[in-house]
Amino acid sequence: MALLTEENISRGMTAEEARRAARLRLGGVTQLRETHHELWGLPLAESFFQDVRYGLRQLRRSPGFTAVAVITLALGIGATTAIFSVVNGVLLRPLPYAQPDRLVSVQEGGPGIGNPASYLDFFDWQAENHIFSEMASYHGGEGTLTGGGEPLRVHALVVSSGLFEVLKAKPLVGRGFEPQDDQRGADVVVFSHSLWRQRFNSDPAIVGHSVELENKSFRVIGVMPAGFQFPPNLRQDLWMSVAVDRESGSNIMTGRGFHVLSVVARLKPGVSLANAQADMDLLARRLARQYPESNSQETTVRMMPEAERVVGSVREPLLVLLGAVAGVLLIACVNVASLLLARNLARRREVAVRSALGAHRARVFRQLLTETLMLAFFGGVAGIALAAWGTQALMRFAPEDLPRIDQVGMDWRVLAFAVALALLTGLVFGSLPALGASRTSLAEALKEAGRTASEGVSQRRLRGILVVTETALALVLLVGAGLLLSSYERLTHVDPGFDPANLLTFSLDLPTPPHTESEAVSFMNQLLSRLRTLHGVRSAALDWTLPFSGGMPSTGIDFEGRSFAPGYTPSTAIDSVTPDYFQTMRIPLLRGRTFTDRDNPANLPVAIVNEAFARHYFPNESTVGKRIKPSFSATSTFPWREVVGVVGNTKLEGLAADFQPEVYMPFAQTPTFNVVILRVQGDPLTVVPAVRSVIASMDKNVPVYNVETVEDYLSSSVARNRFSALLLGLFGALALVLAAVGIYGVVSHTVSQGWHEMGIRVALGAQRSDLLWLVVGRGMGLVLAGASIGLVGALGLTRFLSGLLYRIKPTDPLTFAVVWLVVIGVAFVACYLPARRATKVDPMVALRYE
Repeated sequence: MALLTEENISRGMTAEEARRAARLRLGGVTQLRETHHELWGLPLAESFFQDVRYGLRQLRRSPGFTAVAVITLALGIGATTAIFSVVNGVLLRPLPYAQPDRLVSVQEGGPGIGNPASYLDFFDWQAENHIFSEMASYHGGEGTLTGGGEPLRVHALVVSSGLFEVLKAKPLVGRGFEPQDDQRGADVVVFSHSLWRQRFNSDPAIVGHSVELENKSFRVIGVMPAGFQFPPNLRQDLWMSVAVDRESGSNIMTGRGFHVLSVVARLKPGVSLANAQADMDLLARRLARQYPESNSQETTVRMMPEAERVVGSVREPLLVLLGAVAGVLLIACVNVASLLLARNLARRREVAVRSALGAHRARVFRQLLTETLMLAFFGGVAGIALAAWGTQALMRFAPEDLPRIDQVGMDWRVLAFAVALALLTGLVFGSLPALGASRTSLAEALKEAGRTASEGVSQRRLRGILVVTETALALVLLVGAGLLLSSYERLTHVDPGFDPANLLTFSLDLPTPPHTESEAVSFMNQLLSRLRTLHGVRSAALDWTLPFSGGMPSTGIDFEGRSFAPGYTPSTAIDSVTPDYFQTMRIPLLRGRTFTDRDNPANLPVAIVNEAFARHYFPNESTVGKRIKPSFSATSTFPWREVVGVVGNTKLEGLAADFQPEVYMPFAQTPTFNVVILRVQGDPLTVVPAVRSVIASMDKNVPVYNVETVEDYLSSSVARNRFSALLLGLFGALALVLAAVGIYGVVSHTVSQGWHEMGIRVALGAQRSDLLWLVVGRGMGLVLAGASIGLVGALGLTRFLSGLLYRIKPTDPLTFAVVWLVVIGVAFVACYLPARRATKVDPMVALRYE
């Protein structure tokens, strides 16, 4: 003891202080000394396990601190990992084809625009390009499969013979398409593995047999392997050759105006996307000179990686969500760092004695960092469990049209990400508190024996920086969440141009044959008549394509007596509807009349246009009485139609899209339909059993599918917006809660550290309210600094949200003001609650140890 006393006295300590240190050594630090003597000279691995065992004992002695730190880290790591699992499955995983980076999508259009191609243009691309090893076309459709059970509605894809060669995919059973399968009369199909298993019990003898599709016989030539899917963002039950288009009787194969094809190609080895783009641009210009009536000089070819075509529309929202949840993780780590600073301050005497017993500063640093890494480990384990649950929850709430949603899950990449995240947070946010604690001065630590340790200027400054940081991050996240929520709220209040309430929509497939066109018209008219008699049904109508579905057909349009500049082709969306359509949808008639039963093939061809059409093409004259004609190609034989009415606009491409010109034609004159619409009194779904019964009584082989209320259909059209807004709102709220907890902890620690100061102030005559506002003022000063920085950061970062917002600017002042007030209000409460304790200080108790 004498030696230690002399050593301590030589370090500037008084004899009393040295004796106190010796008593501390003999009483509670003997274990530390023994531990240090054991560690020095041990192998590194054994020394590490000693650190771990000692760290576990320390964490067990502070269960409250351990629980708060682990839960905080688990929330941050779990939320970040869950979002990363979505990003990994949708964006990062390569497409499930050989050499997916060589696959490109080829479309017509200009910069930023992608349009389907026509068959004739595709044939020219296929024959004259020099940069693709294989090229194939495809377009979607649906059909009814009969035979082997009840009629089954299937998703079909009409593909050219080279599709499977482009993807380098081989059938599991049978063969794929060959060039001769593209010719008229080659009615062959390839099944998906799921259809083969579910419908035909995985019978290998199905190859070579015939099935009935749309009451037409098709020969099965192959079955694709399990898991194969193309396009990767759409479910397909079978693939059929382009022979069905050659036999369709339309001029889809001969008119360059029919733009229906998607095209996928594989780049030759050594060919870059830029070189391919240049080659196709030259080809597009040559086709424009050769076919000026259909290919304008402005028409180009747009190419992009196939993966970008699949996921490009969701890349920005998912990256925004990943950035937001990373902010939540950063706030969580800041809170843990603040907890570590407070805990290490309370352990200053312990660290000082360890140093006195021979522990090097690096050795102390390693011990404290090991404890932090253990916290990160436990937080990571809990975070992975939370992420597994969170990923499943995300999938339940994710929009159904999220591409590659089937690829989302907890795979090795996600687990590796979570482990790396836990390790990184432990190292980065545990190093600084451990480094500060390892520099503890023995003399200062022992001088503070018997009273509460106080933190230094550098530690106070660091804790202040942490408060400023988490306040700024919380404000940025809340501004982004506020903008997206405001955008979504405005989007849901957009007038679609019709009344969606109490509307039921469904589709049915009426095969031809056995129904001829006239029989189909008679069948549908009879069906509408019987549906109108059902209890609760107020009106019924047919429609070619439901508004806002994004699949509205479009075509060129000719105007009698008018011409346009060379290279400009006026266009419009077209629809075929029955006379009761406008009444059923409650689309207002603005001028003229609607269709009647007299608008049939025996009378004058007529049309109705919407207000956007009238304003765009007839801005200063009456539209009623004008004659127009669809012009799919230069040789189009469609008749001239007289415009008999103008109706209100409806949203065609989604609620966020602008109104577009649209032409309606009467169903009796253009018998094409996909959708039946019923306006019902009360809940529309209550009439579904009766509807099915009516259709089955007329023809039991007619399947009914896509049964849905229009309100649900409308809601699903904004599902992606809702998903992004709700998630970012959740992350913003979590960030605010974590920031409030962090601010509360810092102010509470400040009150504990300033207990003596408060007692002196009261003893000198300070009022309780003075102490309250002193503490609140110190905390709010840091909060205001963080909020100011957060406003500047939000102004810079929210511009990345501009593509996700609808009718609201990224710098919307109302959103910024409301969020600022919310953050300041929550922070004030977090400062006020611990500040109240300062007003209850007893100066005699506070000064007892002075």
